[in-house]
Amino acid sequence: MDGISDRLQQKMERLFLEAKDDILKAVLAGWDRKTPLHFSQVEAACHRLAAHWSCYLQEWAAREMTAESPESVACPTCGELCSLELAGRTILSTDGPVPILEWK
Repeated sequence: MDGISDRLQQKMERLFLEAKDDILKAVLAGWDRKTPLHFSQVEAACHRLAAHWSCYLQEWAAREMTAESPESVACPTCGELCSLELAGRTILSTDGPVPILEWK
């Protein structure tokens, strides 16, 4: 994966291997064992799981950016220092809804 160090890649693979049995149980939940398992079922479940992680990481990144932003800024009209207020909203990423807080 681009931008991921070998050390981090190895850690992610180790964590995945530790969790694979639980992940497989979730992926295969509801599968009727009397019918063949279609790999599309596994793929769809894995994509849902990845989308959940993507939304979680996007929420975390937005929270970190908000935490590093100043709580007050100079007014563009008068130049005085004005306090900002936190406002919540939900953005819709390609992976699903992501609740964020931002300064207004």
